[in-house]
Amino acid sequence: MRVNLPVTDHEQPVPPDTRLISTTNLKGVIESANDAFIRISGFSAEELHRKAHNIVRHPDMPESVYRNFWDTLKSGKPWLGVVKNRCKNGDYYWVNAYVAPVFSQGRQVGYQSVRTGATAEQKKRAEALYARLRRGGKAVRLPLLSNLSVRLALTTGAALGMAFVGGLAAAVSTGAAVGLALASVLIAGAGLGTAAKRLARLSRRARGIFDNTVGNLVYGGGNDVVAEAELALAMQQAQLNALLGRVEELIEQLDRAAEETRQSAVESFRTINNQTLD
Repeated sequence: MRVNLPVTDHEQPVPPDTRLISTTNLKGVIESANDAFIRISGFSAEELHRKAHNIVRHPDMPESVYRNFWDTLKSGKPWLGVVKNRCKNGDYYWVNAYVAPVFSQGRQVGYQSVRTGATAEQKKRAEALYARLRRGGKAVRLPLLSNLSVRLALTTGAALGMAFVGGLAAAVSTGAAVGLALASVLIAGAGLGTAAKRLARLSRRARGIFDNTVGNLVYGGGNDVVAEAELALAMQQAQLNALLGRVEELIEQLDRAAEETRQSAVESFRTINNQTLD
């Protein structure tokens, strides 16, 4: 993995509503970079053009994150993650990086990356997780402990069990009390079963949008269905930001084309006018 040095402890902030946009070919070589990317990274357009995108890779980023990044992209799917990048002078900046394959006539030809500033909470989670990954740790799902419906069942079951035992102890000889406690357990269990099914359905839908263990930990602070939903929402927001970025880029291109057309028309008018006067 490329290691870019030196580095400093100074963070370069990414202003709100700023989008750092770049495109690369299939090998990750930069083909275009917008003004915001150039300004934040500290590299000139010439220094970025035709260079590998890992020119901004920060040594604090774990290799496993980039391995997952490339595996996802090569499968034809978009990727989302919180990334720490290095500026030319060694400073760093944190971004939410949304990277998606670019297709032309049904053939994948490259990638587009749209990055926005990461939140303080996302940076804090990512920094702790990435440090653990660099030390050889892993981001894994523990099915029993990370499944929200299972945790809910265990917690509720324990509470109902205690209530049942308490009621039984208070009225050992009262059959009605025992029956009422048992009925309460059955009703609560039925409700819990319905909730568990709904949570399982939400989990499947969220993972269908984007399934990434590291992303769950960084965006959702865990690996349960709530974290999966948080990550799915972040992915959809990133896709919207990417769409807005493309629209803004298209408008800029149209503005430049219109200005060039206007200048050409003015020059043509001047030429015709001068010829007429001659």
